[in-house]
Amino acid sequence: MKKLVIENLNVSYKSKKQKVTVLKDFSMSLNTGEFVIILGPSGCGKTTLLKAITGSIDIDSGNIELGGIDAQRLSISSRNLAYVSQSFFTYGFMSVYNNIALPLKAAKVPLEEIERRVNEVASLLKIDYLLSRKPKQLSGGQQQKVAIARALIKKPDIYLFDEPFSNLDIAVRAELKHYLKLIKKQYNATMIFVTHDISDALDLADRIIVLGNNTIIQEGTPKEIIKNPKNDYVRELIDSSERVKYD
Repeated sequence: MKKLVIENLNVSYKSKKQKVTVLKDFSMSLNTGEFVIILGPSGCGKTTLLKAITGSIDIDSGNIELGGIDAQRLSISSRNLAYVSQSFFTYGFMSVYNNIALPLKAAKVPLEEIERRVNEVASLLKIDYLLSRKPKQLSGGQQQKVAIARALIKKPDIYLFDEPFSNLDIAVRAELKHYLKLIKKQYNATMIFVTHDISDALDLADRIIVLGNNTIIQEGTPKEIIKNPKNDYVRELIDSSERVKYD
């Protein structure tokens, strides 16, 4: 089943009375259980794409379907998406437990069910011992785990990750990649992850979409992208990685 279908998406904004194109004729689809990486430099439209999917910005033209439904007919809250950014967003006045439980409390889920699900995701991410603490007592990596747990507990149709590793060191990045792989396997989770770092793409993606000049430059599996880069830009991205190349 297609969780997401985007056709000929165009998004722009006005700057000093000029129209600036951010995404041009962008099309993609996303299957259930698929992990797609959107790869490209800052300003290429990666975050704009996620905002268009969530409905938090207006689009100029094109179509977005979520689970076969025209997204224009859906409110932001009814789209059943989970968004995790690079900012470690947590509510500082709440305990870790209440940060994670917040989506379920808002949906008026029974308290016993909330407790069961909070403990389940906290155990999965190995943060159950942090549930009584406040976010200010946590490291950046721990705070990002809390944000991921809050996303996971919603049981969303699609997870949207916006450069979630940008402010983390190598060891923490590796740990969080492990947990994303675990979530994908255990829950058959469907994910879009945007990054400028090809190492993230090679480690996580089922499929990579390379963005540049506001449109898709190349699309394929990690192996296809590495073995057959379409142009010098993609080749430079590959060469910037210290990973061992595919044979």
